[in-house]
Amino acid sequence: MSSSYYYDILDALKSRLVAAVTGESPSVSVALRKRPVQLPNDPFPMLVIAPTEDGEIIGDEDFTRGVTYVYPVIVSMFSRGDRDQSLDPGSYLGLRQKVRNAIYQPLLTGVDSVFDVQLVPGGAFIQTELRQNVDVTNMRANFLSREIRES
Repeated sequence: MSSSYYYDILDALKSRLVAAVTGESPSVSVALRKRPVQLPNDPFPMLVIAPTEDGEIIGDEDFTRGVTYVYPVIVSMFSRGDRDQSLDPGSYLGLRQKVRNAIYQPLLTGVDSVFDVQLVPGGAFIQTELRQNVDVTNMRANFLSREIRES
């Protein structure tokens, strides 16, 4: 399997999130996917890491062929919802905070080119319409990577 900066970032983020949620009760599954979707047999709660549709973005360039690329990533947390939206809102807010803290670190282990991350938290609870009883929370992380452009 060939590797790329984008894949390496996604894979390193998955490893970081698995470490962050290990020991949680209930157990949290973490998956790497092409899109931020929950599959029918996925357990709750579930973290899904996916690249965004727009793909990598060229940031700053300089005359020494150095380029800063921005790699946007979506992390979605799917959890069991309750139809009246009133039961136990605090239980997953702690998990959301752990996930946020794991993402929002400037360096990414194993991907030396990454030097910073910008985090944009999404809604805390968004009920999925078609699945009626699923809460979704999401975060968008933009990983900044310094790379050399080919000559």
